[in-house]
Amino acid sequence: MGRPKSFRREEVLEKAMPVFWKHGFADTSLQELERATGVNKSELYSEFRDKEDLFVACLRHYLESQEKRGFLTREADEAARYSRSRQAAFPRHHR
Repeated sequence: MGRPKSFRREEVLEKAMPVFWKHGFADTSLQELERATGVNKSELYSEFRDKEDLFVACLRHYLESQEKRGFLTREADEAARYSRSRQAAFPRHHR
């Protein structure tokens, strides 16, 4: 049995988002994500399948936070609901 996580998923998403926003998905390195989040590569991979999975989780987290704050337009709200329905229809394995 592995060690318990030493980080909160939401904190990782909050810290990773600005890195992706600044550099874009393609130009964001795993080393930059490790530095920004304070979480090493093996721990990141224990929570997220790969960099794309982390990026998509950041996008979902951002949309959900904006929805909660009432900042989404109707179109964005529909897109967020569509994303959640796709996630429910095609769940990903999270360790």
